[in-house]
Amino acid sequence: MGSPDEITLQWIEQSRLESSKLWLQLWHLLAKAFLSVFMTQTDVNGILRRGSMYILSDNQFQTILTNSGLKNLANNGNNTIRVLDIGAGDGEVTARLVNAISLLVPDSNITLFATESSWVMRSRLAEKQIQVVEEINVLNNVDFVSCLNVLDRCIDPLALLHEIYSVLAPDGRLMVALVLPYSHYVEKSRFQLNHKCLCKQIYSFGFFYF
Repeated sequence: MGSPDEITLQWIEQSRLESSKLWLQLWHLLAKAFLSVFMTQTDVNGILRRGSMYILSDNQFQTILTNSGLKNLANNGNNTIRVLDIGAGDGEVTARLVNAISLLVPDSNITLFATESSWVMRSRLAEKQIQVVEEINVLNNVDFVSCLNVLDRCIDPLALLHEIYSVLAPDGRLMVALVLPYSHYVEKSRFQLNHKCLCKQIYSFGFFYF
């Protein structure tokens, strides 16, 4: 795709500016040290509204989708495009992906689903009105599935791929991204299961909400 486009450069600059805010970074450091005792890194990032993933810009996604032939689905009379984003996080990448599909197939009706294991990130997805499903296999005939930086963070990558295959439409498309070199790591907090309900209550009272 050549050099980074304007949107990517803007994201890099925004990240640089955020990193240069000394007091904000100090607060994040202290909060992370406390919250990490009983929460996963993903939950901590969600509460502090930091660590949003960036993979591709809208235009870069659109280029890949064009090459995948996704537009042909709409041309074949399928006005509704069912999209599933696995491990959607806070939904920032999901939003870029959906925007790219909208630009590629402007007359389509996009039905969006997402999966996410972090309860904090689920609340971020709810803010963006993204429907979260508990299990992938509750869906069927999905036209497009994105699995971005997830396979190396799940317990059984092969089982996940089988699940994805089972819900894809016969002419569906799958986009997979992996961080290289491959390093398998499943996130788990020592006290996560015991304290999850307590964390939800604390969060509902407005603590650590930004």
